[in-house]
Amino acid sequence: MTRIFRYILQTDTGMAPCIDRGRLTLATCKPKIRSSAQPGDWVLGFYPHPFERGLVAWAGWIARKIETGDYEREFRGRSDAVYRQKADSTFKRLRPDYHPGTNEIRKDLSAPALVYDEQAT
Repeated sequence: MTRIFRYILQTDTGMAPCIDRGRLTLATCKPKIRSSAQPGDWVLGFYPHPFERGLVAWAGWIARKIETGDYEREFRGRSDAVYRQKADSTFKRLRPDYHPGTNEIRKDLSAPALVYDEQAT
């Protein structure tokens, strides 16, 4: 059964979702969506106030989920591939400017990344 997840973008820094190198991904933020959503589901992002209520900012059909360490290895160099898995299974944050707080980092690392189908976005 296909499900639809939705959220309101609080800010748009180009990281969640991230459109880079022709691919749409959700690799940081929104850990509840990233942990619950499965391939075949949809995620919709809506513009916040003061925009018109219900105005869709983006939509993506989930093609696959990738664990954080695997995501960084496969998509190395993308702006949202910010956590590199070390040999001891801990992570190194590659962008010190992004999510510097411990709680933000914990949330980013708590769920897999979502990769959207290029044709469906």
